[in-house]
Amino acid sequence: MNTPVPCRLFGLEVLTDVVPHCVHRGAGPIELEIAPGQVAGPDGVESLGPPAMSVHLRHPDGEGQYEVWLRDRELVLKIPQVGVFSCKPGRLEYECLRTVSDEALQWQVFGLIMSGWLEWAGRPVLHGATVEVGGCAAGFLGRSGAGKSSLTLEFLRNGHRVFGDDHLVLDEASGTVCAQPSIPWLKVGPELAHRWGIDHARLPPIHSGANKRCLTLAEGQWAAAPTPMGPLYLLERGWDRPEVVIDPVAPAASLVALIEHSFVPRTVAAAGLAAGRLPILAAAAQQGGVWRLRYPNGAAWLSQVRSAVEAHAKEQVTESPARFRQ
Repeated sequence: MNTPVPCRLFGLEVLTDVVPHCVHRGAGPIELEIAPGQVAGPDGVESLGPPAMSVHLRHPDGEGQYEVWLRDRELVLKIPQVGVFSCKPGRLEYECLRTVSDEALQWQVFGLIMSGWLEWAGRPVLHGATVEVGGCAAGFLGRSGAGKSSLTLEFLRNGHRVFGDDHLVLDEASGTVCAQPSIPWLKVGPELAHRWGIDHARLPPIHSGANKRCLTLAEGQWAAAPTPMGPLYLLERGWDRPEVVIDPVAPAASLVALIEHSFVPRTVAAAGLAAGRLPILAAAAQQGGVWRLRYPNGAAWLSQVRSAVEAHAKEQVTESPARFRQ
């Protein structure tokens, strides 16, 4: 068993037995404990009864049925070939199905599982990257390969702090929707590393079965505190015109887009959480607006995209400063 480590992750003070690649030490009372426990009964997951959802899942450590159960105030998730995980208030427990490596647990806990726990705790998670621009958080939404990591690194290299490049965690307090910092690293592939002059081979691997590696964010590069959510951009890389274009998305379509870019949509639906998260998503869409960001392929365009987003986000805050106050 690993020695539990206190750190700041996903906007929480966490004490975790599953230690992430990069640790920023916590400074406050523990809000979430990640620790081993007996999640299933003595007869295994069969004792949990029929799952609320069962779908085939393939991941770096194997494949099989990903299953979800609801049990009182508890959400139980099973990752095939890895373990069973229990989401409870203030606690995330795991029980391994077999002997698994630390990297297997890290891959799942700080990806799908933590997203499930956050949704269970009332903090919607979008599949997006987030950077600080002009006092607000600008989010870039898109599926894998949409260009989120490239844009995030472009902003980082030009003095902007980063919330994360995969999870956009939303929280609401006093009528303001904020983006929470997720995890202090960027997942960098060989092509992106080469473009920025980074020695990809010297970065620690996130998982031996994946080609992306971990670029650690220092304290000054990571947005350690929640920040009011600003514009949310739907990335459309490959625009066939030689310009960067930012267009508004209609309110009704904006909410649909945020639902579509949720990190764990099927888990949310199976857990009965879809309706409860809609007010926060709607408030986020109204607060900073949802915008379609189109730009051509090619690294040469990234600086122009950054400049366009910087100007646009500043304009939104200037026009409606009350929307972004904490």
